Amino acid sequence: MALCRKADQMKPCVFDNILKFEKRSPSICTYNISQKGACQAKDHKRAIEIFDNMRCGTDAISYTVMISHVFEKKDFQEVVNMLNRMLCDSYVISDSKLFGSVMKGLLDQLRLQDAKMMLMLTAQQNTHFQANIVNVVLGYYCKEGSLNTGNNVSLVSKGIEFFQKNFREGKTIYAPNVITYMTIIEGLLKAGEPNLADDYLNEMVSFGFHMNQKLYDIVLNGFISNGHVQWVESYFQRPENDAFNNDVAVWNIMIKGAISNGLFGLAQAYMNEMQSRGLKPDLKTFTPLLIAFYAHNFTTDAESLVKQMKIFGILIRLACMDLQVAYRKSCLAVEKKRFWTAMKKLEKKA
Repeated sequence: MALCRKADQMKPCVFDNILKFEKRSPSICTYNISQKGACQAKDHKRAIEIFDNMRCGTDAISYTVMISHVFEKKDFQEVVNMLNRMLCDSYVISDSKLFGSVMKGLLDQLRLQDAKMMLMLTAQQNTHFQANIVNVVLGYYCKEGSLNTGNNVSLVSKGIEFFQKNFREGKTIYAPNVITYMTIIEGLLKAGEPNLADDYLNEMVSFGFHMNQKLYDIVLNGFISNGHVQWVESYFQRPENDAFNNDVAVWNIMIKGAISNGLFGLAQAYMNEMQSRGLKPDLKTFTPLLIAFYAHNFTTDAESLVKQMKIFGILIRLACMDLQVAYRKSCLAVEKKRFWTAMKKLEKKA
């Protein structure tokens, strides 16, 4: 245990002396500590030498240390080779979390082909990994689809095709989970495909997967962003979703959505209803409505909101900062003037 605790401080030469005992067979733990020391000392040659000459065999820790080291060096081809070697090692139980994190790293470095190769290798070895590995690749398509204007729908479509191939053919070893559907639904909503997102939402429920708070927020926000206010209102009012409505963030989404569609009365009604539930409004509750009131010159309503903000202990100067952002984004001269006047008034009250 003392050796394990001091591994980070000890130099590789210390481990060399330990491994040179001719009459003693070092344990795999000793080899792993020595290997980790070499990696931390940036001695790649020594780390490989230790890894290749372990007399007692390797384990998942040996591979994890080595793969992390190689990935840090950005030697992506060697990363793939090491993972393939791990899959072929009958004495090692492959770790799906390690594969998932490495694949995410490959995708973050835009190494899509390497990530796909890893997925193929796991399938060829009939490795029963969790769905998170496929979700990582699926997430890449959907994320890139939401970031690349003009190419978003095609990229998300590739992600859907990838999903169909890996989850629906009945020949693969992967099974979808809530994160799988969350990734697809969020990607489709960001790509402006709410109808298709609704289909996958229904499919998820039909397979027995339950909604969670994060996905619920994504669904509300995504459909509102696509202008489906009535659909969201209906979904929001469903009895089975009521448990998710005890979160201020949900009401903030609904209020902001109502305002973005010009439904100020509905936004005010949401604010009143959330308070009747015992939920305390925060800055994100008030700011969208405050900005909308000032933009439309509803100064009386705006001043009433400011009074409520003070009652709830919300700092007015924070609202001024949000108004300043709205002022900069506005392209209408009359609107900018209203925001400027409002900021000056609020600064005196702050």
